[in-house]
Amino acid sequence: MTTHTSSQPTKHVPVTVSSFVPWLIVAVIAVYLLTTVVVGRSFLAGSESPKILAAATWLPIPVARVDGQLIWARQYLLYRTFIQTFIERAQQNGQAIDTATPLNEQVIQLLVSNRTVERAAKRANIHVEAKEIDAAYSDILVAQGGGGEAREVSEEELNTILHELYGSTQNQLRELIRVRLLENKVRQQVLEQVNFRQILVTDEAKAAELIQKIQAGEAFDTLAKEFSQHSESRENGGNIGFVARGDQPSAAIEAAVFASPVGLIAQPVKSDFGFHVIEILEKKGSVQQSFDDWLATARNEYHIRVYYHPTN
Repeated sequence: MTTHTSSQPTKHVPVTVSSFVPWLIVAVIAVYLLTTVVVGRSFLAGSESPKILAAATWLPIPVARVDGQLIWARQYLLYRTFIQTFIERAQQNGQAIDTATPLNEQVIQLLVSNRTVERAAKRANIHVEAKEIDAAYSDILVAQGGGGEAREVSEEELNTILHELYGSTQNQLRELIRVRLLENKVRQQVLEQVNFRQILVTDEAKAAELIQKIQAGEAFDTLAKEFSQHSESRENGGNIGFVARGDQPSAAIEAAVFASPVGLIAQPVKSDFGFHVIEILEKKGSVQQSFDDWLATARNEYHIRVYYHPTN
């Protein structure tokens, strides 16, 4: 016997939404936007009210813009806490701190510079890998122990150090590491650098004599160890290493090493320190600017806007 089951059509019960709900959503959004505007105006004008600062940590309030990318108030407040704590600790330890530039301006300029480096590095296809950050972070875990011996601090110790000394966290530390690594890569891969060695003497005739000896085949490093008066490089055969524009204390030396091709410079280079016998060993990088000049150029290209203008 076959049983026939009659199928009844499914009845859909309409869901009714109170007409009050959409208005409630609109009201919440309006309050949120109004709060953001009110808090934002007070914060950007320089208010130090604890309530305003607490609200600015959570609300989307921009303090600056770099190449179309915004820097938020919460980022500013985190950096300000870190730098303020660092300055206080340094002053307690008797270190000289530049107080001519207001703290607020220092923080804004630092954030703008960091973001400029990030944007310019991205355009140059320069990146920092997670493993590089991990390696640098691990190096920071090595602190000075008793008796000046290096020891590895625990994660708990690091948290205490960061919180008590710098008002910071491990995530913030990793972000600082990332930006610094990125800056170092820009310096090493983009900006022109020169690797050179030198022999410093006080007499021009002696410098000319040393150049003749090197041209005749005598070893540069041997002569540097015997005659150079530059104590920092003498025992290393006169080797200075790679330098970028702006790194040298002598403008005359900087002009000479960046203008000369690889090889021995045929004439002594005169500076305030004496006469230098210089050999260019290697050159790398393509941008013929100091890091500060390169950063200033990038900032001009990115149409930077700063919205944070405290009046108090």
